[in-house]
Amino acid sequence: QHQQQQQQTNGQQQPQPMTGSTTQQPSRFRVPGKRAPVSRLVFGTLRLHETARPLELLDEAWRLGIRAFDTARVYGDGECERVLGEWVRSRAATGAIALDDLTVITKGGCGAASAFWRPDLDPDALRRELDTSLDRLGVDAVDVYVLHRDQLDRPVGEICRTMQSFLDDGLIRAWGVSNWHTDRIEEAMRYATAHRLEPPACSSLQDSLATPAREPWPGTVFMDDAQRAWYARNPSVAVLGWETLGKGFLAGRWSRRDAQDSHDTTDVYSNEWREMRLKGAYLTDDNFARRDRAARFAEAKGYRAEHAAIAWCLAQPYESHVITATVNPDHLRSNVRALSLRLAPQDVDWLATGDAGVALPPPSAPRSSPRTPTPLIDYLAEAAAAAPRADAPVKDRVR
Repeated sequence: QHQQQQQQTNGQQQPQPMTGSTTQQPSRFRVPGKRAPVSRLVFGTLRLHETARPLELLDEAWRLGIRAFDTARVYGDGECERVLGEWVRSRAATGAIALDDLTVITKGGCGAASAFWRPDLDPDALRRELDTSLDRLGVDAVDVYVLHRDQLDRPVGEICRTMQSFLDDGLIRAWGVSNWHTDRIEEAMRYATAHRLEPPACSSLQDSLATPAREPWPGTVFMDDAQRAWYARNPSVAVLGWETLGKGFLAGRWSRRDAQDSHDTTDVYSNEWREMRLKGAYLTDDNFARRDRAARFAEAKGYRAEHAAIAWCLAQPYESHVITATVNPDHLRSNVRALSLRLAPQDVDWLATGDAGVALPPPSAPRSSPRTPTPLIDYLAEAAAAAPRADAPVKDRVR
């Protein structure tokens, strides 16, 4: 079988593919009609259109055990959906991937950057967008259809009925939301239950040890303590977290000196605007302290700060999944160690707050021949690619 073959690269035996098992809790997020649950690691296609060999990159993600792929209508002006669809069709035809194990997530209801990502959840507009996504992906049904933004002036009941119509027509298998506040999600859950409709199965928002001081991007929602408590009380709503490393902040990007150079600009299409949004969101005293604690904790266990930050997200008391994107296969293979880092509840608390009660373990002794970990996914993709090229377009980089 394709998934059982040992591969040879540069004369070295490569590890067998994994199925997403980690030291964290196994995934409980299941899509109706699918054999496998949604993997804890979700490959994000935000930048897939920027690589010269996207199909090979997706092959590697599958070989390494990633079974869920996140895209959106606006990513790459539709090119990311098209490429993902080409990969799904071609690999399924040869038996290289098993469709029963694959979860395709796409998003709609959000305008492009030129429209400042304006939400539009009009039922007819959503159906047109969904039809376009189905055509690009080349599938009869999307596994999970996510509303990319919330339109606060549109009644939740209407939205629930629209999504139920897509379910009843066999166009989607489950639905979720992105960048919605928990009060609106709870309202949707109550409405769906009262009218015997399917409630939202997931929520995608920024989730990181580095809590932003403000929304990272216009119209987005970030996780805070109140929302974490809500998701812990509502485990039926899976969390699909993005910007886990704070666009590289938790991997060492930016210093305290950079925080002094944070200002706003009105040119929303410029790299300067993008940089200032990130600095204003992540460069706070509390976040620098969290990064320092993550570095201390990780070093004591033989890891790096970014590993501790990733493990922290996956150790939360809710159904946590992490979306990560990269266009570099080496990055894709590099950071499975984060998944092997086990955090106790007191470790999770200490990394977030610094409260006493955690005995920091002594630094691990150097090993003369450290074992190469089985690669699974690179959560450092955002860090490695965080500084945009001078000529890189900003308009399609939305969350």
